[in-house]
Amino acid sequence: MTGTYSIGLVVLSFLISVLASYTALVLSVRVPLTLKRTRLLWLLGGTIAMGTGIWATHFVAMLAFHLPIPINYDFPTTLLSLLYAIGASGIALWLWNCASSNLLIMLCGGACMGLAIAWMHYTGMSAMRLQAHIAYDLRLVCLSIGIAIIASLVALLLAFRLQSRHSNPPFWLKFGSAVVMGIAICGMHYTGMWATHFVYQTALPIEPSYTINRSLLAIAVSLTALFILSLILLISVFDQRLALQLVQQQVLQRNEEHFRSLIRDLQVGVLLVDTDARILVSNQAAMDLVCPGQALTSELTFGTGQLWLHEDGTPFRSDELPVQQVIAFRQPVRDVVMGIDCSDSQTRRWLLVNADPQLTDDGQFERIVCTFSDISKQKQAEEELRQSKEQFFKAFHSIRLLAASQLFQKADFSMPT
Repeated sequence: MTGTYSIGLVVLSFLISVLASYTALVLSVRVPLTLKRTRLLWLLGGTIAMGTGIWATHFVAMLAFHLPIPINYDFPTTLLSLLYAIGASGIALWLWNCASSNLLIMLCGGACMGLAIAWMHYTGMSAMRLQAHIAYDLRLVCLSIGIAIIASLVALLLAFRLQSRHSNPPFWLKFGSAVVMGIAICGMHYTGMWATHFVYQTALPIEPSYTINRSLLAIAVSLTALFILSLILLISVFDQRLALQLVQQQVLQRNEEHFRSLIRDLQVGVLLVDTDARILVSNQAAMDLVCPGQALTSELTFGTGQLWLHEDGTPFRSDELPVQQVIAFRQPVRDVVMGIDCSDSQTRRWLLVNADPQLTDDGQFERIVCTFSDISKQKQAEEELRQSKEQFFKAFHSIRLLAASQLFQKADFSMPT
């Protein structure tokens, strides 16, 4: 007897095989990156999803095949073929998880996986109940088994390639690899069907015919497989995003801790100030320069509690302070000389202040880094130099006045007769 195929169901079986292959490749990259306590769950879920996808490809392709006689399927045998598909998927994911590039291991793994897929196919064929005898062309059977083994080896090589070269492979690379694997899986099935011959036997008993429409059954199996595969993919995507966010948070936390430790160890006074001018972090040098004996906490706002002075002795207005200038204009403020009267003594300390805005990766204004350098000695030296110049000019002026006076006294101002 000659059978025919429903083109729609053939295309549907191919789409399922591509999606199953894509899911397998995604999991082959994702599983090694998961934590040990969740890796077993991912392996189990991936094995079930991939096995169901491979089996659904086979079963839908079987339903796409039509003979001029009724065809039924033995449920226990069909279920056994599903278990073989899951077993083949378990072998594949276990090998991928080992992340070994040993050629012998890959050859053995590909052979085991290919034989399991072929066994799944021919077990599913044996589940057919029809008034005909099934015969096989041994050469084509061997060819289908060879295709299954080669397809498995290709799948392993593609997975290892993605694992070794890309921590997060691009979509086009994963999708292209999935199409290649899908073609290989379908090629194995349809080669196996090519090797099958159905000989009508009137002596065989007619199995009771069920009322389930073959197309509806194929659609039900396909939707179930697509739902499982899509669910696994969605869970993988969300898990990957959560893992990436966790890694980013850990990196940011480590960088923040490292940044704070660097600030604490600096000899220059440093303040981290938020966008409301509240002090977030301060090191010991800043506390010693700005308010000795007091702590700079987040309850304080920059500029409160201290009287900041210009070089001419006039106080800074609140909107003239460097941090407030950065908040207002979001531009760095550099080399501002500010004086502050020390409460522990009657001296005035002079500070060179710089304030720089810090932006996030998306350009949002996050905080301000304000640094202080004590330039009191330089200012004192400048004052001493100014006083020396004044004294010099005073002495020089006095000498000129004295010389002029002596010349005036010696001069003869009598009129000639």
